[in-house]
Amino acid sequence: MSLAHCKLVQILSLVEKQEWASLHEFILGHTSLEADVFEIFLFFKSHKDRLTDLPDTDSVINAHFPHLSPKVFQNYLSVLFGWTESWMAHQEMLHKKYELELLTLEAYNRRGAYKLADQTYKLLEKKLNAVNCLDIDVAQTQYRAIHSQYFSNNPIKYEVGGSLLETYVISWLTATKEHAAILLTEMHNFGTIMDYDYEQLINTMRSLLPLLPQSELALNLELLVKLYAENDISAFESLVTSVKNKQYPDGSFTHTLISLYLIVKGNTLHSMGKLHNVASIAELYNIAMESGILMDKGRISMVRFTNMISALSAIESYDWVEKFITRWIGNVITTDLQGSTHLAHALNCFYHEQYVDVIQFTAQTSYGSQDQKLRAFALHVIALYVLRFDDYETFKTQLKNFSLSLHRQKKSLNKKQYFSYFNLVDFLKKMDLSDRKAVNIDLSIYNYLVYRTWCEKMLQKKRGH
Repeated sequence: MSLAHCKLVQILSLVEKQEWASLHEFILGHTSLEADVFEIFLFFKSHKDRLTDLPDTDSVINAHFPHLSPKVFQNYLSVLFGWTESWMAHQEMLHKKYELELLTLEAYNRRGAYKLADQTYKLLEKKLNAVNCLDIDVAQTQYRAIHSQYFSNNPIKYEVGGSLLETYVISWLTATKEHAAILLTEMHNFGTIMDYDYEQLINTMRSLLPLLPQSELALNLELLVKLYAENDISAFESLVTSVKNKQYPDGSFTHTLISLYLIVKGNTLHSMGKLHNVASIAELYNIAMESGILMDKGRISMVRFTNMISALSAIESYDWVEKFITRWIGNVITTDLQGSTHLAHALNCFYHEQYVDVIQFTAQTSYGSQDQKLRAFALHVIALYVLRFDDYETFKTQLKNFSLSLHRQKKSLNKKQYFSYFNLVDFLKKMDLSDRKAVNIDLSIYNYLVYRTWCEKMLQKKRGH
């Protein structure tokens, strides 16, 4: 069996380049430099850039660890997997606000070190009181901290009287209301996406919210509920203002959640013709990129980036989107930056109907991934279709080549990918044929269709609407 498929390699492949030194020290804290298990770790570390190309287990044992039996080697892999899991959990704990303090507080109370626990609690309380932004983690952290103090043998609850329990209950109810508003928003959102009926739970939440204590954050989150439940434009504008005014900590869960909800709903409301202030949507994208919430460690996937370009091209000018592409394309995760840049520019040209430029930007063959190449090829044949009366033979040749390319790649594409592009080819063939004779074209027969809005527009134009 290839080592590339074992659980240890799967988890090691998640380790970032700059994290290997930390993992190295963590593993060494559980063993010694001379131990076989540490030697095995060093072997994987030396192959960290090519973990997917590791040979089979027996070859590795014979070449590097001939003194170990396959069973012992596998046991060491299991031990390393457990240690790496523990290291990863520790890393997550360090990245979560207040988590270290909460776990330290719980440890002190569990071990009976109540004076140290009280000191830790007071420092954490001071830290929470100093927060001047709206953050859902604050009330939740407060009730978790008091829970640790109250439900232990710590005598503090007797020393301060009944106020500790009262504060505990209020912080829990406040956190509950804030989380309930988020869940209510998500039920409206996800229920629509999945066509799932959450009505009973929604009604329960709606009856619960008025009974819970109000917070400034809860007021904003209830605006989010109103936005998703009622398509309320004033709620949208108010929340956009709150994001622009930096009411939420940059990059926090609260900031990320509200910003992404606003971007998604803003695009939806615009497409419905209910939101005309498109500048606010564009500004949200800029804020989201600047704060890093659309990126992972300063990088963004090409799929997410091209989706952004598509959305922005529908609401902003060609020049505005060009500047956006130029500013952020260097943050895109790609193996072919030039090809990805050309694809982004081609999308902007496509949505602004600059078809000659689309052809120029999509004339190459390298784009860094199969998905990008398909997107570019589709844009290429679409542009050639629009300009077919200038060069009909090139259009027909490239449409045929695209069809053949899809057929060759069918096994490597998922169902949605394949039929989205296959149906585009079918649509363009029918549209081309309709230049010469009457052809019935019904887009509803296509469950999957890339650039559907453009296809609808071309069909309406063909029918003279």
